[in-house]
Amino acid sequence: MRTSYADVIDWLTDCACQSKALVVRIFIEELAKFIRMNINWELDMSEENELKNLILRSTDSIESAFHVLMAMEGVKQELLKTFQNQLENKLNAHGFELVWDSSMTKGWKSCAGFGVKFSKKHNLYLRLEFNSAGLHDLLWGIRRDNDSINNDAEIWSAINVKMNTQFCSGKKTEWWPWWNWIDTNQELGSGFRHWDKSEIAWVSMKEGVLAEKIASLAIRVHSTLSDCLMSAPDKSTT
Repeated sequence: MRTSYADVIDWLTDCACQSKALVVRIFIEELAKFIRMNINWELDMSEENELKNLILRSTDSIESAFHVLMAMEGVKQELLKTFQNQLENKLNAHGFELVWDSSMTKGWKSCAGFGVKFSKKHNLYLRLEFNSAGLHDLLWGIRRDNDSINNDAEIWSAINVKMNTQFCSGKKTEWWPWWNWIDTNQELGSGFRHWDKSEIAWVSMKEGVLAEKIASLAIRVHSTLSDCLMSAPDKSTT
């Protein structure tokens, strides 16, 4: 559904009236003023330039922007908590177990991530992991549970072949029988690879869409690899 600038201004005006925090109300009012005074129907400006010009218009808008920026880490933490709960519930419904790193809740260091164990007996599981700190560069694949797990060449090769066939051509390392970037072959789309630079993942968390996408991916992976995973030695035998 397309919305006119007039409708956007009306909506922002309502938001400003209902906002209790002064800095937020000032920011919304400045945004509405900018749209009303500067948006030209034939003007082709990037969203980044529009927002930059809005913030630079006054001291109040600069201060408000920084207040919003400082609040964003808390916003992200709350959305991640919501996402964790939603995903756990969806996975439990299928008999799967959610693996959630403590660094996903706070800190967001390099290699932070989460995953799905299809059975407590399996020593390999579906893993989504950020290659860089700050929730940047998301990859996914099948990873061994810990460094005590042996690399069974036959099973790992079978996993690699099946994942290449069902999803896309991936890579293999000492820890991963198969992995690739999350946006390769559009498993989740380009907006889901860099959570530090895109709002897409966060909006999807708020709407419950991301948990549904990950749960659906887990079901597909389980269906693809059920034979391979069941053939892998139990943890107790490694």
